[in-house]
Amino acid sequence: MKEMPNARVKVFVMWTPIMPNDTRNAAVAGSAYLPDPRAEHYWDLWNFTSKLLTQQLKYPPEEFA
Repeated sequence: MKEMPNARVKVFVMWTPIMPNDTRNAAVAGSAYLPDPRAEHYWDLWNFTSKLLTQQLKYPPEEFA
């Protein structure tokens, strides 16, 4: 996003607990890697987003992480 600062885009970053250390606090810390105001960060405790996307995209869940 740094390369296109004027691009009219919106990025939704979904943080989900895939690995044992994946916590809401880790997601908050990780959001520092994409501080752009066009990015919105969300914590998905129940993996709703990844489950929905793997179903809709017919993508194996174990490869989505």
